[in-house]
Amino acid sequence: MGRRVVALFVLALVILGTCAGCSNPPEGSPDWYFNRGYDLANQGRYEEAVEEYTKVLEGNPTHTIKVQTYINRAAAYASLKHWEEAISDSTEAINLEPENTLAYQNRAMAYNAIEEYDLAIADFSKVIELDNTIAEAYVHRAYAYLNTEEFDKAIADCTQALEIDPEQIFAYYNRGLAYKGLGLTEEAISDFEDFAALTDSPAWADMATQEIESLLEEETEPEETD
Repeated sequence: MGRRVVALFVLALVILGTCAGCSNPPEGSPDWYFNRGYDLANQGRYEEAVEEYTKVLEGNPTHTIKVQTYINRAAAYASLKHWEEAISDSTEAINLEPENTLAYQNRAMAYNAIEEYDLAIADFSKVIELDNTIAEAYVHRAYAYLNTEEFDKAIADCTQALEIDPEQIFAYYNRGLAYKGLGLTEEAISDFEDFAALTDSPAWADMATQEIESLLEEETEPEETD
């Protein structure tokens, strides 16, 4: 395996909202703790959110709330960079609902974060098998493919993501890296230019510009002669 690819990976974990039909649940009930956990997570208070979600599971939640709690606690753990706990909770949700795309997606994100790319690819592939319209799954599977140097697959996933949702701009950057990995300079520059034009982040735009400048420098370097 060659060097690790520095692709753009944005942690975009899924957090489910307050439970349906329980906008004003009894204080101290699992639904009440669930809503508190959700509110705390939205405020960025992830450690406190984990505590509230744990109280849900210590009670007697319905099947649906139990699954949602594992998904949300996994997202909170991931936000704290507690990857193993995030993976464990996502797995619990999958065991309860084997076709839950959100649980697979969150677990795959955690696998990407700890560089377990083959496991991430397997989980994102399951998401796509269950629902092939989730653009984010293609974007993040492409990130994993970049890091396993499967550049053709990364290009295909980024292209599919953009067909589903043209606003998935990180697909441009990561596809540019895949083209670069294959030595397709013109295509890579085009994608980096598109990303730089579309992103609202000056730092990310600068990253794309640096990639373009690096490619142009490589093109103008004189070839070595024997």
